[in-house]
Amino acid sequence: MGTGAGAAARGIRARGAAVVALDAGPDMAARAADALPGTPLLVGALPELPFRSGVFDAAVANFVVNHVARPRAAFREMRRVVRRGGRFAATVRAAPPAAGQALVGRALDEAGAGERPRLAKGEEFARTGEGVGKLADAAGLSDVRCATLRWTHRTAHAEWWEPGPRASAQRATYCAPDLGPYRRGRSTPSCD
Repeated sequence: MGTGAGAAARGIRARGAAVVALDAGPDMAARAADALPGTPLLVGALPELPFRSGVFDAAVANFVVNHVARPRAAFREMRRVVRRGGRFAATVRAAPPAAGQALVGRALDEAGAGERPRLAKGEEFARTGEGVGKLADAAGLSDVRCATLRWTHRTAHAEWWEPGPRASAQRATYCAPDLGPYRRGRSTPSCD
C-alpha cells in the first residue's frame, strides 16, 4: 500500500516474492510502474482496497498510515486483505516530528501555506510503538510487535522542494496543498 516510487516493492520482489503495488496518486503510480516493470500496479487508497479478502500472504504499508484520514479503518482493511496466518508490516512517522519534518513544517507555515488538515476527533493516535500497537490490536491483528527505529536521513536541499517523487512525497507528508512556484519560493529561504 502506498508504494510511492517503488523502493519497498523492489526490495520485496528481489527476495523472490510476487508483488502487487498500489498507490493513491496516479503520478506516483506511473513513476513506480517505470521502476517496477512487470509488477501489477493499481491506483487506490486506504481504507478501501480493490482486493478480495484474504488474497495476500503479506502486506506492507511503509509510511502510509500517516496519510490516511481514517487510520483505524485503514488497519482493518489491511488485515482484511491478508490471509489468516499471513504477515503485515507497517511503518509510521513518529510524533513529535523529526528535525527535517519539523523544519519543512515551519517553512510552510512561514510561507503562508495555510493550515494543514488534521485527523477528525477519535481518529488521532499516538505515533509511538504503543499507539500503533493499539491500532493493530483494534484491527484484530495478533502477535503484534512494535519497535522504534532511528536513522540519519541525509538529503540535498533541492530534494525537499523540487518537483519529482521525493518532493511529492514530502508535500503529502505535511498535508500541504501544491505550493506552486510563489509559495515554494517563499518556503525555500525559510528552510535555508
